[in-house]
Amino acid sequence: MRIESRSIIMRWALTPLALAAMSFCSAAAHSATIRSDIIDNTPVISITGAIEAADSQRFKSLASLQEAAVVFLDSPGGATLAAIEIGETIRLKGFKTAVLNGDQCVSACALIWLAGTPRFLERSARVGFHATYTSGASGKVESGVGNAIVGRYFTLLNLPVQAIIFATSAPPDSLNWLDANNYKSVGIEASILTGNNQSKPIPVSPPQITTVRIEPPKAESSETSVLWRTVGTWSVFTDPTLNDSCFLLNSFSDGTFFRIGHDQKYGTGNYVILGNAGWTSLREDQTFELTVTFSKNTPWRFPTRVMVLGTDKMLYGSFSDEAVWQEFATSSTVVIQRSGRQVAKLNLAGTREALAQLTACRTARNARWRPKDPFAD
Repeated sequence: MRIESRSIIMRWALTPLALAAMSFCSAAAHSATIRSDIIDNTPVISITGAIEAADSQRFKSLASLQEAAVVFLDSPGGATLAAIEIGETIRLKGFKTAVLNGDQCVSACALIWLAGTPRFLERSARVGFHATYTSGASGKVESGVGNAIVGRYFTLLNLPVQAIIFATSAPPDSLNWLDANNYKSVGIEASILTGNNQSKPIPVSPPQITTVRIEPPKAESSETSVLWRTVGTWSVFTDPTLNDSCFLLNSFSDGTFFRIGHDQKYGTGNYVILGNAGWTSLREDQTFELTVTFSKNTPWRFPTRVMVLGTDKMLYGSFSDEAVWQEFATSSTVVIQRSGRQVAKLNLAGTREALAQLTACRTARNARWRPKDPFAD
C-alpha cells in the first residue's frame, strides 16, 4: 500500500466522519493475513488474501485492542458469514475502511469495505459485488438464503434497497463494479481519495507484498555481524543484535549494497536493507515507496523507512510474502524504482546457492536457540 495514500487517509481519520463496509465471496483456500500497525500515529489493520471462517475471530481479537483504526483491504473475497462478522465489528467500533489503487476487493471483501465509517476509495480503485452462492457438483448455485443474510446486513448498515439490488444482482461468475464514477448512483456513499497519486499503477493480478512494519529494529548493542559463509559474491552473516538471525549481503559496482534476511527477534518477518554512500540526501525516518521488479517482471510495492547506523543511511522495509524469496532465488536481476525512476539495477547471479547457505545458517541458528529440554537426563 502506498505510504502517501495512507497518509491522506490518516488525516481524514482524525475527523468524525463514519459509515460501514461489506463483501461477499466463495469459500477460500487459504486464510487471510490480518495485521495491525501504526502509521502516522494512527492504528491500521490490513486484511490481505482470501477470507475463511476463523478470520472473523482473528480480526475481532486485533480490533479489541484499538479504539479507532483504518482497515485496508486487498482480498479476492471468501467466506460470506465471516466477512459479515468482520463488517459488524468494524461498524460497532466505528473503524474506517479503504481500498487503494492496484489492490483487489471483491465478493466477501466488498461486504467488509461497506462497513467503514467512512469508506475510502482511491481514484482508480474498484470494489466488486455479486450474489452469494454455494458450490456443488453442478458448479456455483446462487443462494437465496445467503442473499437474504446479505440484505439484512445492508439494512443494519442503513443502506438503501438500490444498494442491495446492485450488490446481489450479478451472478456468481460475474461482478458489479463500484468505483469513483458510479458510487452515488447505486446508493453507496464513499470518500474518494485524489491526493498526489502519480506513481506507476501496479496490476491487480501479481501478488502483493504485505508489509506489516516499516519501523527498522533498533540495535541494542555494538556487536558486529559474524560471517557464516561466502558464496560467490554473496556473504551469509549472523546478526547478534537480532538473536543471531541470518542474512545475505552483497555489494555492487555502483556502490549499492543489498541485504535480505529474516528477523528472529522483533517478529517483523523478512526484511530488505538497501543503501549507497551516494544517497546523501536521505534523512532518518523519511519514508519512501519503492517498486521492486525481479526479472520475471512482477512488480512488488515496498514501503521503506530511512534508518541510520553510525554515519550510514539506508532504507529498511519488511515483507511477509514468501514468494519474494522464490523470485529472488530464480531471477537474474532486480530493478528498484522510485516513482518510475530507477534507483538501482542489481545482478542476482548466484542467489540460489546463496539462499541454500542462508537456509543452512538458519537451521544451525535455530538449533543453538532451541530451548533446553528440562526432562533430558
